[in-house]
Order: sequence, then C-alpha cells, then structure tokens
Amino acid sequence: MEKGLIAASAECSVCKKAMRLVKKNSSDGYIWECRKKGANGHRMKRSVRKNSWFEESKLRVHKVFELISMLKTATAIIKNIQRTVATRYDDRNERARAAISGSAPVRRSLGNHTNLFTLATF
Repeated sequence: MEKGLIAASAECSVCKKAMRLVKKNSSDGYIWECRKKGANGHRMKRSVRKNSWFEESKLRVHKVFELISMLKTATAIIKNIQRTVATRYDDRNERARAAISGSAPVRRSLGNHTNLFTLATF
C-alpha cells in the first residue's frame, strides 16, 4: 500500500462510505469490505486488486512480490558483477602498463581480499 501498488482506501459503491481492509483466507489475503446495518443494510466486498496494478494479473499478489524481490536481488548481483568485471579490466590494463614500463606490480583491494598482481598472473 505504501508503495502505491494496492489502493490505500476504497469506497463502497452502495453507500459511498470508506470500506475496511479485512484479512481473509483468500489468494490475496485481504479484501475491501463494507458492512452497513439498518434500513439500507448491505454487505459489499471488493478485491484488493480492483483499480490496482494487479487487477489484470493472474498471479497471487504475494507471488508478484516474490518475483519483484527476486528481480531486485538479481539486479543487485548483476551490478556487482559489472563492477567486478570493470575493476578487473582496469587492473589488467594497469598491470600491462606497469609491465611495459617496467614499474612495480599493482596492489589492488577487491572486497575483503587484497591481491598482488604480477606479470605471472596475467
């Protein structure tokens, strides 16, 4: 709700009053519900998917959140791999320049490990 994927409130189509979010044993876990007693009493239910990003989805809401979480994790892993590849590419360039110029090997910190690159590890 706080991210705007599911509506933070819903209005009853009969009495135009705010509906309550009620925990239910349904595929989504919750429904919007309006229970009015009296002369114009009614009980209206509405899916939390109505007017939301999930309305046309066939997946359960929690499955969509699992997929989003997995995608976020995969994206973070890919970014980390890209940084590692770029760092290693830069290190190899520096070592090549050092080998050509005859200067000392380059010492570079990679995360928790410090590697001493020499011409032999090319």
